Amino acid sequence: GPGPLRARVARRKPRQRLDRSSFTALARGAFEASAAGLADGQDHDRLIDADLGPGAGASAGAALDPTAEAAERVPLADLVAGTRLGTGMHLLLERIDFRGDPIGWRQQAEQLARRRALPAEAVEPLLGSLNTLVQTPLGHGALDFRLADLSRRDRIDEMGYVLPVALEAAAGRFVPPGAAGGAPRDRRTAPGSAAFPRVGPADLARVLAAHPGGGLPEDYPRQLERLPAQAIAGWLRGSLDLVFRRPGPQGAACWYLIDWKSNRLGRHWSDYAPERLAQAMAQHHYFLQAHLYTLALHRHLARHAGYDYATGFGGFLYVFVRGMHPDRPGSGVLFDRPPLARIEALDALLREGRR
Repeated sequence: GPGPLRARVARRKPRQRLDRSSFTALARGAFEASAAGLADGQDHDRLIDADLGPGAGASAGAALDPTAEAAERVPLADLVAGTRLGTGMHLLLERIDFRGDPIGWRQQAEQLARRRALPAEAVEPLLGSLNTLVQTPLGHGALDFRLADLSRRDRIDEMGYVLPVALEAAAGRFVPPGAAGGAPRDRRTAPGSAAFPRVGPADLARVLAAHPGGGLPEDYPRQLERLPAQAIAGWLRGSLDLVFRRPGPQGAACWYLIDWKSNRLGRHWSDYAPERLAQAMAQHHYFLQAHLYTLALHRHLARHAGYDYATGFGGFLYVFVRGMHPDRPGSGVLFDRPPLARIEALDALLREGRR
């Protein structure tokens, strides 16, 4: 009769693990190698908010006389900076009703401070600035409205996303060993190997450079190309701070996204002027972040019947909270709407990997 059953001995090395990463890891020059810290759903992208030091405006120029200095000084000039403030501010903005509830705002802020999620010394300055923030018109044409006009039913806070990177190429290159008509699997192109069609900063830079326009600085792709981060195949994970809808040109919903920034660019209003915001966006690769966020939202909206990028996506706004005021239109807010061709090219790159 047949002999005893024996387990076959594995002769192949285990396939390398696919990468799980985030925008923050990319911008810091290294991808996260494991899922540790990602499984809890925390938005790691906020952790890159930083104190960029004195700006290129009045803070870096000649000394102002006391009267002029007081007039040009932003109210949150001396508010503590750092990761804890950024995280706590995000949590506070996620929880409050923008339409006005000072008692509720205070309860939320004090609760976060008790949990040590927000520095205690930041509670009063932030509460004093919230009404300024929600009453400031965001500007930019059709988006000339205030956060105070936005109801809860028209907003989604902390909308999570997962962007597959080169996984379609992985499926296309995988041939089961011994399959009819198939050649033996080429280990050099297995997911996780060096020859697999990954995506890196140079690939992303080529896409941005090939589709200029909008508010993207002409030299930003060259800056992105020099980012010292390894190429990946796997997933990019994060969350969008705020997604909201407004009536579009034909009456249908038009969707926008906001990313909150607590960065301290300087002490004066000139430090939050449009050109200074563009510098900060490039320095911290927020332009790359904005395009990944735009693609994530575009993919989500494209699943719904009738969606069209031209009328259904309004653009992204990067809101530098320290630099906003109703009497300073355009200060502290950077808006852009990438051309569709650029987003489609980025979509193809992430689906198929480097070609």
